[in-house]
Amino acid sequence: MVNVAIVLLVIVLIVVIGLLIWLSINTAQRVQDQLENNPVIDNIDTCVRSTNDLIDIEKLPCCCVGGFANDNRYVPKLNAVVGPTPVAYLDACAGFCSNSSYDPSSETCTNGSSNEFKNCIELIKPADCKGPAFPVAVIGIQPYYIQFATDEACKISSLCAPNPSNCVIPTGLDGVISQVDS
Repeated sequence: MVNVAIVLLVIVLIVVIGLLIWLSINTAQRVQDQLENNPVIDNIDTCVRSTNDLIDIEKLPCCCVGGFANDNRYVPKLNAVVGPTPVAYLDACAGFCSNSSYDPSSETCTNGSSNEFKNCIELIKPADCKGPAFPVAVIGIQPYYIQFATDEACKISSLCAPNPSNCVIPTGLDGVISQVDS
């Protein structure tokens, strides 16, 4: 009886091991088939630019909102606030239109024309890529995107702290550090 139990146990183990091998081979084949039929999207499809083509904003002060610094920075050369998170290009440029009103189908301001709006659209509108917008600035290798037109969202700025949870406002500067032109 013991010998029969051992033989049955060995047979069950052989069947289980055989099933595991078969499942592994089958799964590997399906993964290979999926990779061949659905190739991974390469970086050419994303909206990127060489860091050499972006404005280096490392020395610009951080925006300060409600006593707290954030990752956004005002770039005078663009007359825009930039940040590390992409924003849809029309929404990012809307502030250049009167009352932020624009017609998305014609990509024009509804209340008169705005050269800054047109320039913003030309600068960040995705072309031959997938994504909400092209980046315009960089810190190290981190791309920055236009978040808001004009400096309205960044009236007060501060030195960027190692931990941007609190604004670091040096004394004697009346709480505002002058904007650095880039």
